[in-house]
Amino acid sequence: MMKTTTKLGSLLLASTLLFSSCQRSGGCGCEVDDPYAKGKGDLRVSSNIVQPGTRVAGETWEVSDAIGIFALNEGQALGANNYATNAKYTTASAGGKVAFTSAMEGINLPSTGNLDLVAYYPYKEGVTTELAFDTSDQSKPALIDLLYSNNQKGINKQNANANLVFSHMLTLIEFNITTDGLAINNGTIALKDVLVDGKMALANGAITTGTKTATPSVAIKAAGTNKYKGMMILPPQTLTGKEVTFNINGKPHTANLKLTATESGYKYTVEVTYNRGQLVIVEGATINPWKEGSDNGEVIVIGGEETPTPQPEPEPEPQPQPTEGKLLFPGANFDDFDAFKASLNKFGLAKYATQVDGGKTGKALHIQGKPKGNDYIFTTTAQTGGPTAGKTISFYLKGTSSKSISMNLTTADNTTYAYNLDTVGEKGHLVGPDDGNIVLQPNAPKESNGKKTVANSYAQGGIDTKGQWIKITLNIEGKSLATTGDLFALKVGGKVDIDLQVDDFTIE
Repeated sequence: MMKTTTKLGSLLLASTLLFSSCQRSGGCGCEVDDPYAKGKGDLRVSSNIVQPGTRVAGETWEVSDAIGIFALNEGQALGANNYATNAKYTTASAGGKVAFTSAMEGINLPSTGNLDLVAYYPYKEGVTTELAFDTSDQSKPALIDLLYSNNQKGINKQNANANLVFSHMLTLIEFNITTDGLAINNGTIALKDVLVDGKMALANGAITTGTKTATPSVAIKAAGTNKYKGMMILPPQTLTGKEVTFNINGKPHTANLKLTATESGYKYTVEVTYNRGQLVIVEGATINPWKEGSDNGEVIVIGGEETPTPQPEPEPEPQPQPTEGKLLFPGANFDDFDAFKASLNKFGLAKYATQVDGGKTGKALHIQGKPKGNDYIFTTTAQTGGPTAGKTISFYLKGTSSKSISMNLTTADNTTYAYNLDTVGEKGHLVGPDDGNIVLQPNAPKESNGKKTVANSYAQGGIDTKGQWIKITLNIEGKSLATTGDLFALKVGGKVDIDLQVDDFTIE
């Protein structure tokens, strides 16, 4: 069994939240032909899924999909004093772009002050601070595909447009089956005695896996010529040694998984080859570069409906080793430091940045010092055959600094966008593990007197990851990357003590 691991991309719901001027809690009741304004509250939500293929149920919303929205006074923690608690909003249509309207009494914008928004899917009555889930029943995957958003801060009458960014919070196991021409007319995949329940904290989206075990089963479905697929959603857990049974055309075939600890928001792909009458072992140690560690495994399936003369067991085909095809730049995991330094522009690497052991995976880049001013740690250049487009760039961060960091990304039209970590939280906030999944949006250059200036910022907040690695994701949807010259830069705020590590810069 060859396993590859990919990060389930954030489900970007380019959601426009609009607020009318009405102030009554039941909506304005104005004489207008606006379905949102008649007893529904001021909050309007229109959403489109702009990252296809990651949602188990498909890339579109379905009729009656429901989300729960919490509105908090700016800077307030989710709890007993919410401005609005678990307001239900539903879709009236299906498609890639749909409107969400309040199913009951909606949310009105306060006359003064700002609101922060927290949202989750699927909606459940009575939810206050945490959402319980159970994935025993896999028959309707959309109903167990937990999504979470807490990125939207500071909504007010003058700033009424907002984007909700939803992320997958559980684990997806995807089984890809290739046959030698045998049609799988009916089949299932079952995992024996795995953990299936838990809770999601609405304050930060953290998943706590429960203790209930079950043997969930999913159907095997056609996925192309001689190709089939089954997908299962589970809470994060260790699956080493768990028994998996492929029931193919009425005949069961059992093996044991060697997946190690799975993580929230990740997809784990298991490749299986199924040949009639022949023992097939597919081995490998391939993990896509953005996933830490490596893992060996095997799936043994004794096939089919006919048993020909026994054949000698074939030698396993050599499996490709992990390459840097998914790394943003050469040496982006800092294991090959010479390759990394060779990818930099003429200014090279800051003197106070060094290679160290103990990274997220292998080695890391350690930034320790007190720069005299805002400073470039490094700037990489575009490489021949390197990535030219993607949906997200991500990396891992650990350590402390009383000022924040900023990243520059240069596109094919020679525009440099800034991604500023100090935009997370209110002014003075220290970014850390409690912030959950952090997704940064691009800031276009500032223009003055015909000159463009990259919109970096560092001083609105700092960093304290409490000794843990946290993941930072940059949304690069729709951008073509530079193919010559500078591509990506990491910058730090100056005149403060910095002790940070970064690792695994990848593009998806």
